[in-house]
Amino acid sequence: MTSPMMMVVLLLAAGAPDAKDIAAKAQSAGQPDAIAEKATMTLVDKDGGKRVRTMRVVRKKTGADAWSARIELLDPKDVAGTVLLSVGDEQHLYLPGLHRVRRVSGGQKSGSFQGSDFAYEDLAERKLDDADYTLLADEKIGDRDCWVVQATPHKDADTSYGRIVSDVAKDDDVTLRVRFFDASGAEVKRLDVDPAKILVKGAARIPQHVEMSSEKDGHKTLLDVTDVDLAPKIDATTFDPASLDKG
Repeated sequence: MTSPMMMVVLLLAAGAPDAKDIAAKAQSAGQPDAIAEKATMTLVDKDGGKRVRTMRVVRKKTGADAWSARIELLDPKDVAGTVLLSVGDEQHLYLPGLHRVRRVSGGQKSGSFQGSDFAYEDLAERKLDDADYTLLADEKIGDRDCWVVQATPHKDADTSYGRIVSDVAKDDDVTLRVRFFDASGAEVKRLDVDPAKILVKGAARIPQHVEMSSEKDGHKTLLDVTDVDLAPKIDATTFDPASLDKG
């Protein structure tokens, strides 16, 4: 019988990948230095009722595993002008109706962004060093072989999740599925990326259709991406919270 320690030695000898290394590659895989895109977000309730929002999203790398992002709602009219800035792990929300900027922090990060199944923390940068990583048994998504990486956040991490399990394609390190679990171990949400709708531009890999579904209430959010620009003009105020209420 092979001992647990011997199994570790054999895996290392066979060149088994490190779970954190896979997570690091997945975090940056296919991500361009800068990108602007238009997105349609469709909210679907358990009875099939739909609400649609359109938005412009701008992202820019600011380090090896760091980035800033700006999400601006374009319509419908009652939410147009709302802006969410994510600069590292800090987030700021501009509400045009109130003409004020507020910081999203603490328990607010687990709240729903604009009624969607995406929490604010899902749209923020996740620091690799805030979790421990474990490699689980391989899975397939369609015909794609995937590594399965479990991230268990440290107790002091600013998150509502007990663990996050990601399926990462072995051929290009693109994440194709993410399952979110609460502190009790129950699965609360799942993110699915359509492998057939990934835009390939050079080294860039841009998912153009993703679905986030909530287990509890049968609600889901569809996100469809169009008008991708890999050389956007980004001025000095794009990611500046102080500029949001100056317009």
